[in-house]
Amino acid sequence: CFAYNLDGDLTNTPRYENCNIKEDGLFELEIGILNNIIFVRFSNMKQTLEEYYGDVVHRYINYPLEECKIVNENSYNVKANWKILVENFCEYLHLTNIHKDLVKVSTLDNHITTQGTGNYVSFMTCPITDLESSPINSSIMTPMRHYIENDIAHFIFLFPNCFMFLLPNHVYYVIIEPISPTESKEKSILMIHNNSIEDTDWVNSLTTFYDKVNCEDISICESVQSGLKNKKYKSGIFVLPYEIGTYDFQQLYIKHMTTPNGVSKL
Repeated sequence: CFAYNLDGDLTNTPRYENCNIKEDGLFELEIGILNNIIFVRFSNMKQTLEEYYGDVVHRYINYPLEECKIVNENSYNVKANWKILVENFCEYLHLTNIHKDLVKVSTLDNHITTQGTGNYVSFMTCPITDLESSPINSSIMTPMRHYIENDIAHFIFLFPNCFMFLLPNHVYYVIIEPISPTESKEKSILMIHNNSIEDTDWVNSLTTFYDKVNCEDISICESVQSGLKNKKYKSGIFVLPYEIGTYDFQQLYIKHMTTPNGVSKL
């Protein structure tokens, strides 16, 4: 096998001489860190992460993720295209019929679009509806910082494949990996703030809550993927106020597919 050093330089090619050690090293990739999350970029875009994601960065960095710890990780194999999963996250028209538990604390009427300028989609629930039987309850969620409201949940999709639930004392991440035109893999990460009371029952309840929500989403996304085979299927927005996020994502996707490095004014 070939050998490389930690800088990616090719150092040794046993029994293989048809290469140029000085020129055949590993390709360099740009790596950036934003709020304790590592981003990797394959393109030669000159924008910083802050410039690329725009004004959502100021909202996102309010949550000190470096002070959080991972309490649960999970993986999901999904029989659906990755874009369907993103579209599902970006719209909330389906909440009432699909998420019977989530919609009790994150009601449809309390969803507010918070979209600005940048390669993202965002909205929030304001306020969260307290429900004693739910782990999503402002009375038991001490904010990470004094300026974080204890009754607001932010939902952010970062193009191209990461979405998150930002709540007062915890964060739920989902990273999507495309596998094929009809298959994807999701990696979920649940983090709570170090100052949170790590009650085992609450953490387990929170883990179960998010797993249930995600499995419900996966189920309907797989149904949509199957439905796309029907020749009578018609695409498009049905109820714009609740699906504006899906439209915003589609515009981001078109922009990145049709312009160099996704830079345009679409």
